[in-house]
Parts: sequence; structure tokens; C-alpha cells
Amino acid sequence: MVNNRENKVKFTADQSSEVIFQAYDQKNIRRRVYDALNVLMAMNIISKEKKEIRWIGLPTNSAQECQNLELLFLLFTIHDDIEVLKRMGMALGLEKGQCPSSDLARAVKMVPKSLEPYVIDSLE
Repeated sequence: MVNNRENKVKFTADQSSEVIFQAYDQKNIRRRVYDALNVLMAMNIISKEKKEIRWIGLPTNSAQECQNLELLFLLFTIHDDIEVLKRMGMALGLEKGQCPSSDLARAVKMVPKSLEPYVIDSLE
């Protein structure tokens, strides 16, 4: 009978240590998951508000981003100001230095007062 009681005590002790080990293991796993989430948030791959986690995306290098933009036709050609005016039909001959006086008055009205001398000087 004593032997049976010792077995029960030993069995109970084994179960207790198993429960403690599982609890410790779960806490350890939670910590590791929390660490991983923090790294992903720091890299701006995910965002987290309260218990909601949202995927932002994997980081890319600038070459990949440029290639993606080209594929999506989102790149724009940068033109100087006179090229833009020509394409809009508003150059009024300023690009050739041959702006009639009626168009010159119109061109001067399209720019801020501080830039008016540059429009007039471009024809002289």
C-alpha cells in the first residue's frame, strides 16, 4: 500500500512538472512570436493596431521599384518649363524668341509679377 501511495505521489509530481513545462513553453513561444512581430513592424512589413495585424509588403530596393514603375507606366518624362508650355499650346512663340506683342501681354499675365521681367527679357 505504501508503494501504491508513492506511485501516486510520483505520478502527480510528474504531471505537475509537465504542466509547468508546457506553460513555460507557451510563454516562450509567445515571446518569440512577439519578437518576430516587432522585427516585422520595425521593417515596415506589417502594422499592428491592438490585436489586428495588417500586411504592408516586403521591402524592395530602388532598382526593383523603378522597374515596377516602368512596368506600370507610371514614369513621367521631366521637361523644362518651355517644353510644357509648348505641349499645352501656350508657348506663344517664346521658345523661338518671336512672340508678337499681343501674345507677349498675354504671357506676362500668366506669370507672377516677380517673373515678368524674365518673360520680357527673353525676347530682347
